[in-house]
Amino acid sequence: MPVAQVSALARSLVVSLVIAAFVPIAALAQSTNATLDGTIKDDQGGVLPGATVTVTNESNGLTRSITTGERGTYRMSELPPGRYTVKVEMPAFAMVERPDVVLTLGGNLTLNIDLQLASLQEAVTVSAQAPLVETTQKSLETNITPAEVDDLPVKGRQFVDLALLAPGVTVDTASANSATDSISFGGFNEQFKSLWLEGIDINDEVTGGGTGLSNASRHTFSQESVQEFQIVANQYSVEFGRSGSGVINILTKSGTNRVGGRGYYFLRDDAFDKPNAFATGKVPFRQQQFGATLGAPLVKDRMHYFVSYERQIYDDVVTVNIPAFVLPIITDARTEVPRPLRQHNAFGKLTATLSKRHYVSGIGMYGNQDRQAQDLGGNIAGDGGFNEKAHDVYLSGAITSVFTNNFTNQLRLAYSDAVKDRLPSGALGPRIIFPSITFGQATNFPQSRQQLNYIVMDTMNYHREGGFGSHDFKGGFEVNLSSGPRTINTAFNGEFLFLQDRLPEPGVLSTFPARYRTATGSGALDRAVDMYALFLEDTWRIGRGVTLSAGVRYDVQRLRADLDGEPVP
Repeated sequence: MPVAQVSALARSLVVSLVIAAFVPIAALAQSTNATLDGTIKDDQGGVLPGATVTVTNESNGLTRSITTGERGTYRMSELPPGRYTVKVEMPAFAMVERPDVVLTLGGNLTLNIDLQLASLQEAVTVSAQAPLVETTQKSLETNITPAEVDDLPVKGRQFVDLALLAPGVTVDTASANSATDSISFGGFNEQFKSLWLEGIDINDEVTGGGTGLSNASRHTFSQESVQEFQIVANQYSVEFGRSGSGVINILTKSGTNRVGGRGYYFLRDDAFDKPNAFATGKVPFRQQQFGATLGAPLVKDRMHYFVSYERQIYDDVVTVNIPAFVLPIITDARTEVPRPLRQHNAFGKLTATLSKRHYVSGIGMYGNQDRQAQDLGGNIAGDGGFNEKAHDVYLSGAITSVFTNNFTNQLRLAYSDAVKDRLPSGALGPRIIFPSITFGQATNFPQSRQQLNYIVMDTMNYHREGGFGSHDFKGGFEVNLSSGPRTINTAFNGEFLFLQDRLPEPGVLSTFPARYRTATGSGALDRAVDMYALFLEDTWRIGRGVTLSAGVRYDVQRLRADLDGEPVP
């Protein structure tokens, strides 16, 4: 073996082994878009350097071209997921065109094509072929396809529930709080997962607690705005940080060259319900969910938009068991308490091809929610819960640049503002807890919270052919400036705990409260955290069927304000 090749192999081994020493689990190159690669050969098996490979998105006309390298290979990264037509051209050879090549979110598809001499055939169109299969992906990954998002029935149209189709994903019933935070990977607490919207962190830092991990999305959006999403249970890319169990990455819909839309109406009524065993009769119930979408071109093949709106009206009644002994003192003796919900969700997306080398997209979302009589029912009386009003705004933009055949870059910017205000469902006063009934002002209310995030993220992809296989490098950084000012009432009006279902009686010590607690202070909190990350990974294709992948990520969290709102030295 020549000395130069031995030296090149040694350098590649040293770099890859050093990285692997810090990353015992290989991190494969999932992405927020998709990658297409392959080798172009002649019909005798010889590689064809200099062939032009052109891919065209069949729905919006996005086109990208690349020339094969000295080994006849090509690689296109950061392609928006969708259905493409691949065309290969080279002088003296017949052009080959292959339609219906489907690229999925985070996918890395290999498509090898053989060319024939033009003297034998001028053009070849492959109209029927076996399905293409990704052969380089080793992570435990599941893609929920556009057809599954559209066709599979989901209660309440909570699309994230479709993640339960993935192996190892279950519902964390012990700590489920909202539509997106009940998903658990591998039996871990739901707080150990991470949620991303087209490669941008949308985790709720406030409810994530001091772990720095998260449980719920800080934004709500309609299932009709979702194209597909990816569930990765392990070996996910170092591009996705702050996750201890799994990653959910969501891709939204975009406009196409065809004007299209849809409207829908979902109704569930008490006429289809059986009587509640704990109510005096059939309790009122009515759930309505309706909305519409529209997508169209502004400039054919260059600029497109997609918008959606959804409205949810939910009227329910919860039952409360009120024991007779508390009737003289209870402030809300209703046994049936209405629990209405009103919600709006609006979504918009604009995509544009600025040139053959630059592609941009922008997303805007707004959500508004009003929920009444929450966290009550059963043995919690009507004045023992809370009413919540919330709204959120999300804006993001991304620009994908193809600087050379081997080097692409994606820059993302995002701003989000999520606000929740919670007030007691009854009058202010002490919390009274008996074994069989709880009533009075809820312990941690009133409370309010806001989460502001300013995010900058940049990811580069570089492909390099070497003496021993090829390297695909991915690297970048993330800056996430998060602040969460909020107030919380922790038993400021007092809390009494009784151990018997009896009102206090003079001289009977066992009927007196076993515990009383209260708190003082303003209740104001401020958790401002600046988060920074650097990441780098390398996928080394050593030979046919042999791939070594490794990566490293470094995260820093800087506390900008303590829990009393004072600056940190």
